[in-house]
Amino acid sequence: MKWFANSLTRNNKKRKCAKTSRKIKLALAKETAEYIRCSNGIAPNTFLAKVASNMKIPDGCVVIEQEDIPEKLYALKPRDLTGIGSGMEVRLVHYRLNTMQVLYVANKQQLRTAWGSIEGERMYDKLRGIEPHYVKNTHSRFDHSHVLPPEQLTYYGAKAVLHRLLQKACMRLRSYELLTLNISIKVKFCHHASFNAESACEATDNSRTLTESLETLFQQYPRHDDPPCAVGVSFTGLINVSCN
Repeated sequence: MKWFANSLTRNNKKRKCAKTSRKIKLALAKETAEYIRCSNGIAPNTFLAKVASNMKIPDGCVVIEQEDIPEKLYALKPRDLTGIGSGMEVRLVHYRLNTMQVLYVANKQQLRTAWGSIEGERMYDKLRGIEPHYVKNTHSRFDHSHVLPPEQLTYYGAKAVLHRLLQKACMRLRSYELLTLNISIKVKFCHHASFNAESACEATDNSRTLTESLETLFQQYPRHDDPPCAVGVSFTGLINVSCN
């Protein structure tokens, strides 16, 4: 009888979620006609809901229930998971975690080693439908900036100094046992408006991951002859590393 009641509750929740998904799609269609469509994901935690939403693009609705884990994930590749880019994919291959089956059975320490931060342990929970616990920190941001010396008033000089500032900021993150959810860079010019770029990221304190983000952002650097005079790196959305 208890199993039957639980089954009814699960089915009711599933129908309610599916109904909400249809409402979202209908509302979007009403506002944008056929110009914008969306895929919805329903899962035990936020991470798997994002993964599910990418499993049937551009106009699907995928449900991952707790009893579907891990089998429903095995059709995916690690690169299909939210937050795993080309750089992280290389690291997973290096640590022989290049299939979902192997990634799922790896323990927390193996994943922490592969990610190079506490985010590896969080991934262990995320893949199992558990919502990771993040504790908000009193620090709201870390800023590191530097006025460029005469010999570095160039595109390459600005880039080199930004990389040094990034490494300092990463060391500061780890010393405070914090993770960042956003990276931004700024370049001031002598006569033109400043260049600003930012990007969200999975919670991390990993230097390599954030270096890749900086490289991607710096590709937007404006192509004019005005020399840079100062640069800065900022981390925002800071959260505490788990106390486990």
